[in-house]
Amino acid sequence: MPPLPENLRDSFMGGSGGGTNTSTSTTSLPKYLKQYSKDITSEAQNLYSGALPQQNVAPLTADQQAAITATQAQTAPTTAALGTAQNANTAIASGANLSPSTNQYLEQYYNAAAAPTIENYEQAVAPNILSNAVASGGLGSSGEEQAFTNAQNTLGQNLGNLAANIYEPAYETALGQQETAIGQAPALATAQYTPSTELNTVGTQQQQQQQNVLNTAYANAMAPYNALSTQAGLIGPLAGGSGSQVTVSPNSQQTSK
Repeated sequence: MPPLPENLRDSFMGGSGGGTNTSTSTTSLPKYLKQYSKDITSEAQNLYSGALPQQNVAPLTADQQAAITATQAQTAPTTAALGTAQNANTAIASGANLSPSTNQYLEQYYNAAAAPTIENYEQAVAPNILSNAVASGGLGSSGEEQAFTNAQNTLGQNLGNLAANIYEPAYETALGQQETAIGQAPALATAQYTPSTELNTVGTQQQQQQQNVLNTAYANAMAPYNALSTQAGLIGPLAGGSGSQVTVSPNSQQTSK
């Protein structure tokens, strides 16, 4: 088919302007919201242009500072005192107090108690046996020898009885102390960590305080950005979706053959 004449083609396709229709729609805020929008926008601008609020951190109180200082000062002497107690507890638990060879005080107590008995033998009993032997003409005789043997046996028996009366109660007492010491060992060992635990608690408080300062500084630095974000977020709701819309569509009168 031959092409249509230009004047007929334009008329048939909807005019000489081409083959599409263009429509534009525009929406805006209702009148009763326009002044409200201006007021909110103005308020946001004033708020943003002025000084932003700054968050502050409460400093440590005087009591907290005193507690920190006291805890730090107490750490060293408390640790030393607990160390001494632990050493004494270990000595008791090990049984070191049960034997005179390892308990100098027990040995000294026995020697002090035995001294009068030994002194009596050396200064009274033995000289008396010797004097009797000389007086009876039996010096060096079997009678003198037997008398010394009997006296020495008596001395040994007396010293043995003395030792039993001293060592046995001491041994029983030490056994009780040993049992108690063994039972106290876990608590005492745990107590040795108390100063460091308290010091760590104070250190944690100090660290948290420093972290609070850092967090606040960061929040203050971010405040302008947050304010800007809030202000930008107001634009959409206040505008109520206003704007322009352009629609391009084919001419309804356009046909093709």
